[in-house]
Amino acid sequence: MEQARELTGPELHTFTTRPLGTDADFVKFRATHSWVYQLRATVAPNSTTDPALKLFDGAGTLLAENNDYFEKNAEIWYWNGGEDQWLYARVHEVNGKLGCGTDYTIELIPWSPGEFAATFQ
Repeated sequence: MEQARELTGPELHTFTTRPLGTDADFVKFRATHSWVYQLRATVAPNSTTDPALKLFDGAGTLLAENNDYFEKNAEIWYWNGGEDQWLYARVHEVNGKLGCGTDYTIELIPWSPGEFAATFQ
């Protein structure tokens, strides 16, 4: 987590060879109080990779996780009901695949409280 890069837009990543055949990518983002965040890892239709997402707070506490949102894609929706804070996302390949064909895009979509406001009459 200490090496996580700030996620500022959609980013393309590839699972690469690591010792013991593992790879995980960490990104971080600043979560504002009362905002909702949609975080997703998506792959091309013909991709062989299957990313999974885990979301942590700054203390390393697991807040949410998702393996299969739609086919091989992963998605988490998170409402930050606490103080403004840094959140950390970990993406890993479910089946341990590495290298060619393991590209995925990670993207964060923030939703302000006003976007969810409803008017009742």
